[in-house]
Amino acid sequence: IIPHGCLSKEAQNKSKLKKIIANILLFKRFIFNASKIQFLTENERKNSLNFNDNFYVLGNGININKTINEQVEKDKLFKFIYIGRFDIKTKGIDLLLEACKYNREFMQENNIILEIYGKSAGKTKGKEYIEKYIQKNNLQKVIKLNTPVYDLEKINKLLQADIFIQTSRHEGQPLSVLEALGYGKPVIVTPGTNFAEAVEKENMGWRVVPESSKIAQKMKEAYLYSVENGLNFYSANAKKYIEDNFTWKRITNKLLDIYKNIIQGEN
Repeated sequence: IIPHGCLSKEAQNKSKLKKIIANILLFKRFIFNASKIQFLTENERKNSLNFNDNFYVLGNGININKTINEQVEKDKLFKFIYIGRFDIKTKGIDLLLEACKYNREFMQENNIILEIYGKSAGKTKGKEYIEKYIQKNNLQKVIKLNTPVYDLEKINKLLQADIFIQTSRHEGQPLSVLEALGYGKPVIVTPGTNFAEAVEKENMGWRVVPESSKIAQKMKEAYLYSVENGLNFYSANAKKYIEDNFTWKRITNKLLDIYKNIIQGEN
């Protein structure tokens, strides 16, 4: 079973009563009888309910398009970028928007914008929430809300940006962060993305707690660092980290070995 963050304490506290009932009637038995639980990161395992001691940690993989010309033409704006679902609470989009509200004057004075790409999650009204927040707080000059992007268009938008930012409260392992790192984008991430520890340790960007004032300060810090030092150091580290740990070839070879051991152990 691969829970994709659904066993985390934060996820289990969402609609808590329904999940308690469902766990008692169905899921505890289902999970307990699994041969193994696959957690995507060590942090996800630590923060998940312990229904089954048989587990392993192995993340998702990505394919980086080596033929992409990374010398894309950039404009004079400094761009933070978020690409993903408009799940306001889980993804911490409310925190990110409020951080931009704190930084509005600073961002305008320094030609900084946040580009947001995606769509609402399920039947939620995430897009409408973002639109209303931008309008109410006069953030049109610093936040650009866009429709979803895919494939080459998504890669180009990543390459045209300076820093990828994701301020999730909780989740399994966001592919968008993997992709951003794979294309050499430094990131600002919260512990809820399950990447903050690696990002800090491997010098691929900045770790920040999920508080809007702290996120605002970290955005300033990252911008000022880039002005003084550039982002090549973080970019090179990000590419190497993904190449060494998260290409599909490496992931699938590890997974096949794990499956063989599970089958042999059961036989």
